[in-house]
Amino acid sequence: MLTRQEKERLVIELYNQGKTIRDIAREVRMSFRDIGLILKKAFGEKEEKQDRKQSLLSPSSQAYKLFSEGKTPIEVAIALDLGESETTKYYEEYLNLKQMHELRMVYNEIGADVMHFLELYKLSKDVHMKPEHVVNLLQVSNRYLPLVEQKYRKLMKETDSLESEKQKLKILWSQIRLSINTLDNYKKEIENLQRQKISLGILINNGLLSNFHRVF
Repeated sequence: MLTRQEKERLVIELYNQGKTIRDIAREVRMSFRDIGLILKKAFGEKEEKQDRKQSLLSPSSQAYKLFSEGKTPIEVAIALDLGESETTKYYEEYLNLKQMHELRMVYNEIGADVMHFLELYKLSKDVHMKPEHVVNLLQVSNRYLPLVEQKYRKLMKETDSLESEKQKLKILWSQIRLSINTLDNYKKEIENLQRQKISLGILINNGLLSNFHRVF
């Protein structure tokens, strides 16, 4: 028969092993409510101790801890209510402590432009490119970029020229269509005149025949 203290230790141990509340209740034979109180007491006290320990740290130590957890400088500044100069100072000190001198020098040199490098990193990561592949790509781009830009400008000029020719062809085609319509109208007029000529010829012939019959 386990004592109360032994049951509490067993509950915490099972919970740390990833057991569910239902599994713990079945194994220890305790109610959900009692198990909840034990866990709340144990982990609540643990969080309070961590908070007290955290509050005893200096601002720089708190900043180092947040940086080590992957927080960004702006997140650290907000969490600790620090100014830009203090946050930057602690971030540089953190990088020095991590023996990341080169990264700190790069950060100091490029400043806010670091966001472009982060974007490049994210893009390369999304397409599963290794760092050496990115370096090779940049070297190739730097070598051939002027040639590519020159070809691009040439293609743009050719595109503009083709677009101009296209507009001219549109105008020419409109003129051709207008001429075709005019010719069609002329053809219709000619056909109409021909029919009138035939009609007049018939009338004239009929008139001559009538006169001929009267004479003879």
